[in-house]
Amino acid sequence: MRAARFFPFIILTTLFVLIGFASATQISFHLSVVGDGILHPGDEVPLTLIIQNDARYDGPFNENISDMLTMLTLAKNLRVELDSVYGVMEVRNVDEQVLGDLPSGVPARAVFFVKIPEDAREGEHSIPLKLKYTRVEYDPIHGKLIYIDERTTEYFKISIKKKDYDFSVLSVSSDLIAGKEGMIKVKIKNVGLNTIEDAMLLLNCTPPIQPNPKAMSAFLGDLQSGEERTIRFKVYVMDGALNQTYPANLMLSFKVHGRPLVLFKPIGLEVRTEDHFSLKNIETFVCTPKTVRISQMSGMPSMTSIPGLSIPGMLSGSFPSSLSSTHSGMPTMPSGMPSIPSSLSSIPSTASMPSVATIPSRGYVTLTITNNGEDVNDAYAFLSFESPSIQVENSPYIGELKRGESKDLTFYLRNFAPPGDYMGYLIVRYINQLGDEELSKKLYLSIHIESKPAIKITKSETRNLVPGMTGELVLNLDNTIGASEANLYILSSESGLKPVSSSAFINDFSKDVRFRISAGEDIVAGFYTLYLVERFSTEKAKDLVSIAEVPIKVEVKSAYFEVISIESSDLYPDSTGYITVKIKNSGNMEVQNAVLELELSPPLSIAGGSAIGGMIGQSQPGTYFIGKMNPGDTAIAKFRIEVDKDAGEGMFPVKIQLEYRDS
Repeated sequence: MRAARFFPFIILTTLFVLIGFASATQISFHLSVVGDGILHPGDEVPLTLIIQNDARYDGPFNENISDMLTMLTLAKNLRVELDSVYGVMEVRNVDEQVLGDLPSGVPARAVFFVKIPEDAREGEHSIPLKLKYTRVEYDPIHGKLIYIDERTTEYFKISIKKKDYDFSVLSVSSDLIAGKEGMIKVKIKNVGLNTIEDAMLLLNCTPPIQPNPKAMSAFLGDLQSGEERTIRFKVYVMDGALNQTYPANLMLSFKVHGRPLVLFKPIGLEVRTEDHFSLKNIETFVCTPKTVRISQMSGMPSMTSIPGLSIPGMLSGSFPSSLSSTHSGMPTMPSGMPSIPSSLSSIPSTASMPSVATIPSRGYVTLTITNNGEDVNDAYAFLSFESPSIQVENSPYIGELKRGESKDLTFYLRNFAPPGDYMGYLIVRYINQLGDEELSKKLYLSIHIESKPAIKITKSETRNLVPGMTGELVLNLDNTIGASEANLYILSSESGLKPVSSSAFINDFSKDVRFRISAGEDIVAGFYTLYLVERFSTEKAKDLVSIAEVPIKVEVKSAYFEVISIESSDLYPDSTGYITVKIKNSGNMEVQNAVLELELSPPLSIAGGSAIGGMIGQSQPGTYFIGKMNPGDTAIAKFRIEVDKDAGEGMFPVKIQLEYRDS
């Protein structure tokens, strides 16, 4: 509790004027985007900002000040930081950029690599840029320079709009087998603003896939904006092709005012081989992890205690060490095979935590494996990935599988890898008809790691979250994965923000989810990011985990009181009546020991003391003790009033003053 201080609050007839000494130097910054500032959905481009120091000096001017003017208007050791804006822009290089000393009137350049989501909201957006610098002041009394650290946030504008001409690939389906000719069906959509005229779509691919010259292109004619088309191609797959996805390109050629233009889109063509085993119905769901700065040890135990989730400590830029174990009763794999990790151990909460930790996601791969060869017994399936950041937790037991039979398998993945496509392979270890142990060939497959969480945050709202108080975080969620229910955990990497209620269970996604967040006394008002860990199950897999970023805002701490009403009753000359005052705490700060004082001028006067209560048990003329008032609370005070016998009819002024202690 800080030392008690009294703050007078005057309403109606009394006005307080606060007089302070402002800095002689006023430093502000002007931001502008190089170029037209127009970005398009799907763009992944460098964003260049020009930052200019518009400082001015308004203090006294003499010969000494003239020599120091450059220093006094200098933004010393300027650092800038750009955060991602949910639904608008993802920033790839999120660390601070050091621009150094920036004199007044001199521009500096900062470059950020950003990605615009495919579903980004169109229109003009104001993007916040955080700036930190040191301001120099001259102390004329002591004749020395004073260095003051400053933080500010400036905004710049960008516009997101569709490209004039563009198309997207909605789906690619095929049944390509090594050594055979197959069909490819592609569905495309015109996502540009304009009509694509005289359009022709061509398939361009490389060995081991060869296009059929008679069916490698299709004339589409005019393709209206938003229109979809389905096109088919024929290709031949060479012998020796692997069971994996191969790259290809769709080339859309068209004319704009008679001038030819070409657009390219990469696609993947899945090829399978008729081996002893084949894979089909491959479905995956894996989300990206989150790497966060840990500014205090107290945040880590709550993170590692989430059921089904282990969070290894991470040094910046490093990957988690490989952890492996075997399931109870599972046979040991043959020599030369990679170990299959089945679980990841949590780091003890008493250990010294590094400054950076990665919160992994937990996803799954489901597939159907078919035996195309001889019968097998005692078979196990092992899935591995080339990236060590994707760790497989289990190795399903297949058992007996006869020729022509199929079996559904589910693999659980612990993911530390960033968004993208990753190649993996499956190996089957089995006992053949002669009783010998054999390994199948590698059956390749590809997974895509999503950049979006499974349960999206459509709305994030904070209420009464100010420094030194506990506020409320209200989230509206979109269940895109089809989970029946979910356990939610809110995590903070900021030392000044601590979840008071850190978990929630939800089975109705149409309702809001609420968390209590405590803001420290020393936290700076502004925008921050919390992390929502989502643990849920679907019809295909259990105990899945994805992580979403939660934007929150810490408001500036302020006290503001509002007089709701002032009512009088029984006020007649030479009589005693009443004045009733109703007041409301309309600010966002809790106050203690609030006392309402009423002052009158002739012909009205206070009659003895308060009619309802006194201050701390003792009546005080014209005062009413309210006590504690939370934001939104109202209080009513009633005072006895004497009216002079010579009073005339009319309106008379009153003065109301509220004194309180801040919390």
